[in-house]
Amino acid sequence: MMAAMSGNDGVHLMGRERLPAAIAVAGRLLARDIDGRSVALPVALGGDHGRRPEDADHLTRLHNRDRPRNARAWADAINDPGRVYTVDAWVHVGDRWLYRRFDYCNLLDDATIGVVLVGVTALEPEVIDPPPQPMAMAHEPARWSILRIGPLGRILRAEGTVDDLYGRTVDELVGMNGLTLIHPDDHEALLDAWADVVEGGSAGRALRQRVVSASGAVTWVLASIGRPDPDGSVMIHDLDISAQLAAEEALRTSEERLRKLARDLPVGVFVSDSDGWFEFTNEACRELLGGSACFDEFLDTGTTSWATILDTATRQGEVSVDCPTPDGRLLRIRCQAPLPDGTVSGVVEDVTSTARWREEASRDALTGLANRAALTREIARRVAAGATSLVAFIDLDSFKRVNDLHGHDEGDRVLIRVGEALRGMIRDGDIAGRWGGDEFVLLMGDLPPDAQSDLRRRVDASMATCGAGGASIGFTALRPDDDVRAVITRADRAMYADKRRSSADAPRT
Repeated sequence: MMAAMSGNDGVHLMGRERLPAAIAVAGRLLARDIDGRSVALPVALGGDHGRRPEDADHLTRLHNRDRPRNARAWADAINDPGRVYTVDAWVHVGDRWLYRRFDYCNLLDDATIGVVLVGVTALEPEVIDPPPQPMAMAHEPARWSILRIGPLGRILRAEGTVDDLYGRTVDELVGMNGLTLIHPDDHEALLDAWADVVEGGSAGRALRQRVVSASGAVTWVLASIGRPDPDGSVMIHDLDISAQLAAEEALRTSEERLRKLARDLPVGVFVSDSDGWFEFTNEACRELLGGSACFDEFLDTGTTSWATILDTATRQGEVSVDCPTPDGRLLRIRCQAPLPDGTVSGVVEDVTSTARWREEASRDALTGLANRAALTREIARRVAAGATSLVAFIDLDSFKRVNDLHGHDEGDRVLIRVGEALRGMIRDGDIAGRWGGDEFVLLMGDLPPDAQSDLRRRVDASMATCGAGGASIGFTALRPDDDVRAVITRADRAMYADKRRSSADAPRT
């Protein structure tokens, strides 16, 4: 091996050419005996290996998050001579956190007298996330310890912040029964883990337990139990995790608050996988979906499907879609693009009544055609979209005479028939509406002049059939930057020009 014991002369290390490769290429070397005490490196190794401030007690300088892994690697290296155990970790140097690779290797065949070389290699910091700020404060180091426990449970050696963690000095700890430090309620779990490791059922165990200081203060620690040494002793590393548990409790409280909020919301809240199978639904969502296990169980898949919704959400980042259900309802599903783990979250609302009210608010109560407000919105929308559309403004020529001779009830019946006739003249995508009184509007795609003339004749003939007499009609095309008032004004003027032509062409009596 790389080192040998020679009488009382201490430890002698051999040349760099015999070192394991991972240690040989390290930018700096430390040497520790089995208890973690520093061992002077001989000049024979060459290079700059003198002790530096950042070299001393390197476990205490490690980030809280990384210290347990390094302690475990150090213990594993002692128990497994000749093998290199590698861990990357943040180490606090001066006022900075630096990212380093630590290579641990025991240079002796006998683990009881091992010498561990620690190779320290700088890593590129720009490719590594820095440690969280609350953990990176040098004036708030974590409390930790490494205890070597004999086969009968007695503490043989101790190091670390034992005064702070246990309220006892190293001398006071040595010789104590290790269970004395553990909260009575955690004895059984610790003994089970100890037995599992000692009997060879596990290469090591980690568990959360409470330690009790001399003052009676209780601290939660993460206890890492290493493999037994040849003499039957076991190394245990305790790391104070009180801050971590407090953060976990705060997170649990926040999650419970969010779950309660989700449960009480009047809208349905869901989390599903990418195939639409629900992982979470609140009560409102379960009521809306009738207890369905996935979206496609209640969606009218002939109209829409979860795959279509997910595809749109993935492309656009979010989606809001109204989905008809087989039982005649209209559900609005709003969701975001899938998260990295593939889950999708969103809300579900029953908008059946809202859609019905909106439909009713957009319809003329008498004829069922689009009302003035709906026509205004659609004209504005088409102008904004740059759509090519034609507006036909229709006025019934003799409707006043119908009301005067037959009364308003008959007039209403005539208007209803007019609405039915106009609805039958339009194509898909066209809109027929009542502007007010006996004035109607057709909003259509572009029509060539001969088609406009044909529509004029059809409207005039249909109005006569409906009992409204004839009709005058004016056409205007939508223009860029139009407003609704300008569009209707042009159409109205064109309608009156048509009315004047019809009057001039009428035979004299």
